[in-house]
Amino acid sequence: MPQRPKQHQIASQAVAAVRKIWADVGAGVDEISEDYGEDLLVQPSLNGRVDKARLWIQVKGTAADLHLDGGSPFVPGVVEVNRNLALRWLGSADLVIIVRWSVRHHTGWYATPKSTIREEDLWNLEDDSPVEKVKIRFRKEDQFNEQAAETLAWVARIDRVAAEYERWRATAAKSDPPGHIAWTMLIDLLVNIGLISRKSGGREGLSLSTALKDFILEYFWETDLDFDGSTKKAAKWISDSLGSIVKDFIHRKLPSGVAFPDHLFNEAISVVQIIHCIATIDVK
Repeated sequence: MPQRPKQHQIASQAVAAVRKIWADVGAGVDEISEDYGEDLLVQPSLNGRVDKARLWIQVKGTAADLHLDGGSPFVPGVVEVNRNLALRWLGSADLVIIVRWSVRHHTGWYATPKSTIREEDLWNLEDDSPVEKVKIRFRKEDQFNEQAAETLAWVARIDRVAAEYERWRATAAKSDPPGHIAWTMLIDLLVNIGLISRKSGGREGLSLSTALKDFILEYFWETDLDFDGSTKKAAKWISDSLGSIVKDFIHRKLPSGVAFPDHLFNEAISVVQIIHCIATIDVK
């Protein structure tokens, strides 16, 4: 009976370990049978609902003794990928992650091509010719575990909305409002972050979340300002401070290390200001 090659066994163990971590944080995971360069297609979930964001995962297993007690910030060794595959990853609208998993140490490390691969990595420095293989290194601090999976899921959610806004901005006139798709995706993201609430299925049911209102009160009391009992002065301060409040709220809600693009911050602030203005209209 033919024996399965040892490297195939290591690869299967590594993929199974990475898949389990995603499953443990509630993500939907499909194993890709064709060898296109990725091993797993992940759709994260939040509050029991599967996201539309997608992550493509390549897993590289190793059984080597990596000697992790050295002083270097990098895990010993590199992962090499074809240049064309690296270019495809760099151009992907979805988040691509490479996980190097050690079956010996029962742990792994991750890297994202867009934040790891530099322009000079694609070329031979001696003759300026394109390289055949791109080398990817992994930082020891970037361990792949459940916390990392949840952080990367947030990166994928935000990247998806940011990419849709970039597509809209590239095709629409500057004076045009955001397209329906971009707007809907942004609203979903802000609801997921907890900035706003949706009472019904559409935009008509939007309101500031209870968490944001509590945060505004906390922010208000920390200023230690004296408004002499004037609700108008207090309301003006809240209106003038909404930009700072929204930024601080989002930073506190997102996992450490997750970036929120400036143009999405501006859109989020606009959404909150609109909802706040509508809520304070004195209907007679």
